[in-house]
Amino acid sequence: MEKSGKLAVIGDPAGLADVPGEHNPAPLLAALDETRVRKTPYEIACLARANEIAVRGHRAARDAFLAGGSEFEINLAYQQATGQREAEAPYHSIIGVNEHAGTLHYQYYDTQAPERPRSLLIDAGVRFRGYCSDITRTTPASGEADSRPWCRGWTSCRIACAKWLRPVWSTPPSTARPIKASPRC
Repeated sequence: MEKSGKLAVIGDPAGLADVPGEHNPAPLLAALDETRVRKTPYEIACLARANEIAVRGHRAARDAFLAGGSEFEINLAYQQATGQREAEAPYHSIIGVNEHAGTLHYQYYDTQAPERPRSLLIDAGVRFRGYCSDITRTTPASGEADSRPWCRGWTSCRIACAKWLRPVWSTPPSTARPIKASPRC
């Protein structure tokens, strides 16, 4: 990008009305987008570490749910396992039990567990050295009758979709990394 000596400001256009400078210049945004596409080994390691820590939290949250915990207690289990205060998280964790799992961006943690927990939805991440994980998982309650057919259906869908996938390279570039298998139901 050519240096122009001008002031560039990046942000929400609605909030920049009175701010001097060129707002969201396309060449600058394109250059920033390009730097986000490719990751250095350091960035890859930071993202991997953020995901490793988050997985610990997701497992603790699942265990708290299966033990009969409330949404509030499930969130505390997640925070304790990740060693991360809520203010340090990349975003407000979504912990929804039963019907709350169907509310987009649900952010209210019930302090009382439902009489009959059926399912848990958790969308929570970790920030590690400025790099963030973002993991969403659902967990059926132990013995929940509908969980097995749903899980089999979802697994069948994933297998069917995978059959449609084709490699994009005959030889992957040197920067490509193997994808770890996702947990199965």
